[in-house]
Amino acid sequence: LGKHPLLAGVDLDWEQPTSEEQWRDLGKLANEIRGAMAEHNLHHLLTMTYHPRSGAVQAFSQIRGKKSDKPFVDLFDFCHAMAYSQYDADRRHSSSQMDAAAIDEWVSSGLPAPRLTLGLPFFGISRKTGEAKAWGQILDQEPSLRYRPGVDELSDGTYFVGARSLHRKVSIAASRGLGGVMIWELGHDKPAREGNDLLRHVWAARAG
Repeated sequence: LGKHPLLAGVDLDWEQPTSEEQWRDLGKLANEIRGAMAEHNLHHLLTMTYHPRSGAVQAFSQIRGKKSDKPFVDLFDFCHAMAYSQYDADRRHSSSQMDAAAIDEWVSSGLPAPRLTLGLPFFGISRKTGEAKAWGQILDQEPSLRYRPGVDELSDGTYFVGARSLHRKVSIAASRGLGGVMIWELGHDKPAREGNDLLRHVWAARAG
């Protein structure tokens, strides 16, 4: 990390621990990374990623250090909720209902809202087949979307999060007191130089 100043930190994307012991092992790894950062006088971020509504929150919200009594989530600067690739009743992924469910699950478990980030997908998923498409592919398939920020679905049933919906998600994260948002992934976006990237809409929403 010290040799690469563009890196902000480390994310532990261990998505599917299946027992309390495995969650505790993840906590031990986080502690070791924190120790290594301190040893090298690094002040980078340490984050983790998890699936909402999977039983994960119920599992790790109960874990505290056996010696320190430190809550598990306090080992991390942020915990990223992958609030996408989960479907509502109409098989839309990353809908506002899914966002609310992820946030409510976290808060109702007594966890601090500023530690949570809301995941934003820069990809769409077909409601018919489950096929995923990056935003770049979606825009190539339907170039008129650059002029239609309120559209979230292609004619073939691919549901995605368009510019206006992204703005709404960032606003929801802010209004609920979350630590911010997380994006999966920038590689799915259009280059900023082309003027059709989704990232600019996230920044605009952040600026209010």
